[in-house]
Parts: sequence; structure tokens; C-alpha cells
Amino acid sequence: MRRARWTDEGWTEFGGKDPLSLFVANDINFNLHGEQDITCMENRTTKVTVYGKPDCSLCGKAKQVLEEVRGKHPFQLEEVDISTDAQLEREYGDRIPLIWINGRLAFKYFVDRGQLVEKLGRP
Repeated sequence: MRRARWTDEGWTEFGGKDPLSLFVANDINFNLHGEQDITCMENRTTKVTVYGKPDCSLCGKAKQVLEEVRGKHPFQLEEVDISTDAQLEREYGDRIPLIWINGRLAFKYFVDRGQLVEKLGRP
């Protein structure tokens, strides 16, 4: 999560630009010094997409790890069943599961919990 502060000189960390024009803001608070403190939601809108099939045992294991991590580090989860789309079936076949984070391929076949948390950008 990135934080920006409003001071007399302008917005810190964003080169004087309003961070709301760069990110979606979650909340605005004031600290003890009267500075605005904006918590940005760039990581809270993380989207994880799993490409797999219902009868895929590796897919089930990957989804289990994703759900466990999701309990502590929320993200949007989308599941794509490639067996319902001929083009995806031809493209991926048995090379599943594939896990994408915000449109970037993150894992093939197996999901490592530690690496997942790191890739989600969360402590």
C-alpha cells in the first residue's frame, strides 16, 4: 500500500500531483500535524485469474492455496474454465493451471504461498 501526504509544498511522493488522479483513494485522514493522509487502493484491487478445468487435480490444489492466502490478503479471484471455450482448450490443453495476477502470468501448475504474497505486494 502506498501512502501520500499533503503538505504546504503539495503532495509528497507524487511530484506535487494529486494522487487521486493516479490511484483510487480508500480514505482520507488527518494526522496529528494536520496533514492529509491518503491510503491508496492500488493493491486492494488486485485481480487473480485462474485458467483451469473442473477435473484438474493441480487446479484444485492451486485454488486451495489461493483461497487460503485470500483469507489474509484479499484480492479479486476469477476462475476461467477452459473446457467451455474451444480456443482456450486448444491454446492451453493440459498446461494448467495458469495463474495470472493483474494480467501477468505469475504461476504455472503450482502456487507457492510465499511467492504469491510477494507478488501480491503485501507484507
